[in-house]
Amino acid sequence: MSIKKLPPPSERCRPPDSNESLLKFYDLIQQEEGRKLIQRQLQLLEKFFSATQDSVMISDLKLISIVLRYLSLSVMNEKAYKEVLVKLLSLLKHVPKLSKSSDKLNHFDNLVHLFTSLGNILHILQDTTHRLLVLDIIDALLRTSDPACFERVPLNMRVQCLELSYLPECLTDLLIVVQPELIQQLLNIILRICVLSDHACWPMIIAGAHETLILRLTPCSATNIKTTSFTILDQTLQILWKLFSCTDKPEDWQHINPLPNAALTSLRYVLQELILTNKKFTISKDSRNSFVSFIMKCMHIFPTSDWISSGIVEDMVKLFLDEEESSFIITNDGEDFQLQKLTLFALTLFPKTDLTLEIMKKYNVAVALIQFLNPGMSSVSRKLWSSEQIWDLFESTLSTISDLFSLIHNCLIENGLINRLLLLLEIFCNTDLITLNIVQNLIHLVHIVTLSSVDQPYIKEALKITNITSLMFSLAEKLSVSMTTVSQNILTHCLCILVSLLQDDTELLETFSYQILERTISLCDHILKPSSNDFLLDNRLILVVGNFIWKMIVWHKNNSLQFIKSGYIYDILDILELSDISLATKHVYLSLLIDLCTNVECVPYLVTWRNTRNSESILPTLVKLWRNEEISFGVERTKHGCLADIERPLMGEEQHKLTKSLDLLKLKSSPAILDTVASVRPKVFALVQIMKHHNEDITVLCEDLYRLGHNRVSKEDQITLILIDAYLVLKMGEIWSECEQRNKNVTPLNKYILTTLTSRYRDWSVFVKNKQLKLLNKDEELKKEEDYYKLIKSCNLTSALEALREIIHITKTSNRQFLLKAKEKQRDAIKIVNQEVHSDVQITYPNAINITTVSSGREVIKKYNEKKNICSKNLKYC
Repeated sequence: MSIKKLPPPSERCRPPDSNESLLKFYDLIQQEEGRKLIQRQLQLLEKFFSATQDSVMISDLKLISIVLRYLSLSVMNEKAYKEVLVKLLSLLKHVPKLSKSSDKLNHFDNLVHLFTSLGNILHILQDTTHRLLVLDIIDALLRTSDPACFERVPLNMRVQCLELSYLPECLTDLLIVVQPELIQQLLNIILRICVLSDHACWPMIIAGAHETLILRLTPCSATNIKTTSFTILDQTLQILWKLFSCTDKPEDWQHINPLPNAALTSLRYVLQELILTNKKFTISKDSRNSFVSFIMKCMHIFPTSDWISSGIVEDMVKLFLDEEESSFIITNDGEDFQLQKLTLFALTLFPKTDLTLEIMKKYNVAVALIQFLNPGMSSVSRKLWSSEQIWDLFESTLSTISDLFSLIHNCLIENGLINRLLLLLEIFCNTDLITLNIVQNLIHLVHIVTLSSVDQPYIKEALKITNITSLMFSLAEKLSVSMTTVSQNILTHCLCILVSLLQDDTELLETFSYQILERTISLCDHILKPSSNDFLLDNRLILVVGNFIWKMIVWHKNNSLQFIKSGYIYDILDILELSDISLATKHVYLSLLIDLCTNVECVPYLVTWRNTRNSESILPTLVKLWRNEEISFGVERTKHGCLADIERPLMGEEQHKLTKSLDLLKLKSSPAILDTVASVRPKVFALVQIMKHHNEDITVLCEDLYRLGHNRVSKEDQITLILIDAYLVLKMGEIWSECEQRNKNVTPLNKYILTTLTSRYRDWSVFVKNKQLKLLNKDEELKKEEDYYKLIKSCNLTSALEALREIIHITKTSNRQFLLKAKEKQRDAIKIVNQEVHSDVQITYPNAINITTVSSGREVIKKYNEKKNICSKNLKYC
């Protein structure tokens, strides 16, 4: 009995004549006469259907797409095509097959072509049944619930083809004209596309899908909310959320047009009919909150839309206030609490215009916000929430007021905002009722109010009649006990507020001078000697402490004298020497040091300071700051620190690019001057000048009195100090060089002056470099001499010298016991000498020497001429 041999797998998966039928059909419809042979066309299609089993092959999709388009165009004029069109559409409901793995690459474009064709024929077909079949095909191709099969096209490949096709744009266009019977199926497909691919969402947004979806909510649409279940509303919101979440880059939305007035009207319709009025229809609270959140999302993405004229701003204010005339009432459940928070944050998204201000004044929004800042808010009408919800809403209210303060500051101040904030801070200082996170928001809002007092005199007057200054000192004292991350942030705001309040008020400065010094000392101790409870200190706090010292102490004579006499200059220098502080912090502390050193009494503290790690003086520390900045700026230096380029002795890479670029004429400021603003080098130069030149007598006196050793600076530091001393002239030379480059078409006299000044600049660079090289060469000569002395010192001649001294002692002594011991040592030495020495040794005595041995009162003379390579350490007496 013969066994029937099965065909290869490729032949089992793919009928051999299906592609042939499609090719014949394609050739037939390309001819004008062939397009009239309808029966022949139908025969070829029937042959294709009989050769194809349950699904088509991916290799046939391109031809199938062409056939499908032809049938869709012809079915309107020829009813005979209707049956084969339905049959072909039903066949495409199944995922296409793969004959081999390479089909994923070879026929990838075929699937892209199919998706695009399906989108196009949706606009061509007029019959609702046919459109539903096409939508079913798209739904089947994007279905994720089907089990994976190696013979079928995988889902990830289908999604990639969808992203490259024009189907998303076609579906967006279909949304405008779709029949009511198709809307549910169409929304399902669009939602599935949005879930599967973010890349497919963006073309839909560009095509205006979000506008169309919003417009379909209006009563003008055939599928408005009054005639449709709320499932469509929820589904539409899900699609819109997916569309708006497809990109995280705000700049992408700048190229999208703002929402038109018709879309805004549709949003307001839903807001009024389903949320504010809510007389005829019921909507779930979750859907209600989702819709309010969506409006807020639209406000954030499209801030230039006309939200005020559309009435949405006014309706959102009504929703926030929960007015009595609306049938909607906020209760005490969780969903209503979330709605209250949403409407509270929505206030921050309103346009900051005069029209918004008028609306907020009309509805007394400022009064409502201040009422929320009440720890006993649970007693307020209809706000029967838990304490956690109350404090959560309390914190949200603080953030909202901070954002709205620039717009409604008049209303807030008039209704007692300042007193309410200070009362809450006082409660924190005296009790533990308020948490640190809430205090952080409180102090942030107080800081905003204080900064606004600079431009608003009435706020300044309102602050004067309060106890805000003493309250800030009390708050700073309480927070200094344990420096956590949150308390450091609060303390930073406290110090900034104190600076704003006190810097221009001499009377208050005198009143609080003791508290200022006390807080300064405490904060410096925390920075230099943090306790075990302290967290890692924030650089912003260290910077603000420096600014506080600068403005509250340094700029006021009495405070600065007390500060200097107490020796806290050392603390400033210790903070400056810390390795983990930022460059901006170093700028502040160097600047306040320069201002402090205008008082001569500060100079001895500066000169006598020592580094806590390696006992370095102030000069090496300043030089190190200089070199570190040059490294960060990319200034060219040799390995010894000398000038590498006399054309740019101080320039970093960025300054050099600006100076040599063609845009130098367009710059409003000089790159050389801009470099001094963001650099510590001018400040290092100023401090060195104060010590070495302006107060040289005090520096020398301290040197003689305390033996500080400032003259014993390393050669590398001396080389850098030469450059520091010439900083001013070199920087002025850079400016003159820029002037010459900017002003080429000047009179000959002015040109001569500019040329002379720039040549002097280069001469100074050459002078500094030669001086550095001279010091370096001198240092190298001294180093060679030191190495030579070290070499001489390393020679081992001590043992020979000791042996010679012992021989002299033997010849002069009469101590018999010592002579007997010496005799034994000599015999041992002779025995060792008789042994052969195989190592190379260093001869430390003449080649021929007479050895005189004293034994039993007789002298024995023996001449050693044979053994010339004897080590002196083995011969003890020679």
